[in-house]
Amino acid sequence: MKKLNLVTIVFIGLTLFSCQNEAIEYTESHEKIPHNILIQLEKLGFDTNSIPVQKLKNGYRVEGDISISNKFLNNTTQYQSKQKYRVGALVSCKNARSIKIFNALPKKTAAAKSVKTAIKRWNNVKGSNLKFELVAKGVKYDIIIRDDTKDDALSDDGQLGTTGDFPQNGKPTQFVAINRNVKLQINGGKSPNLSQWINLMTHELGHGIGLYHNEETRFGVRTVPTTPKDDAKSIMTTSGRDFLILKGLSTNDRKALKRMYSTDTSKRLCK
Repeated sequence: MKKLNLVTIVFIGLTLFSCQNEAIEYTESHEKIPHNILIQLEKLGFDTNSIPVQKLKNGYRVEGDISISNKFLNNTTQYQSKQKYRVGALVSCKNARSIKIFNALPKKTAAAKSVKTAIKRWNNVKGSNLKFELVAKGVKYDIIIRDDTKDDALSDDGQLGTTGDFPQNGKPTQFVAINRNVKLQINGGKSPNLSQWINLMTHELGHGIGLYHNEETRFGVRTVPTTPKDDAKSIMTTSGRDFLILKGLSTNDRKALKRMYSTDTSKRLCK
């Protein structure tokens, strides 16, 4: 597995958008993305070079699995003037104690079966106040995990999944969308196996509670205290899809979650 030069657990104080009913419409290069938009996204801390920015119906997808609305971009200047550092967008300490998830994926699929294990990984971090809870259909939920399958994703660059937003107003992301038709070159052109789906779900839920891609450290994205700037085993890495072959949360993933949502009120970052 290729080791990244800068892999660090980081979180970012962004208020993004929910595109729960949005079609997956995107471009494959920067040619149709206005230059001023690319500059704006870079200033927000996103890598626009390694993974092409994709045009959505009402905004843009960056780094493969994060969606940003035009409305948010239009409010960026105002937001920056209010925040010295773009960090701190976490689920509130109170809400983190019970984040309800509804799994709307087809029940017998590997993707659907992966959700419980992904939840257990985050819930089992000792010293963390954050807990996910699976709920049945009809029960009010905070996050829905839904099917967003495309028919044209036949490569390692195919979209596996996406998180709609980072936490805002003390609440987690509203959804995780999954593409069950994607094929992976690392699997010989086959679909992800159960272990890979578990890692993907763990990764996307990490975004939903405030964890950012590890390798991005520019423009105000700050490392979570007590975690290093080099962790090739973090579930929140993206380059080369290395996170798909990992065996769960790294020691530093656990440290980050514990610091963000600690049971010790004097040390936690959530409010």
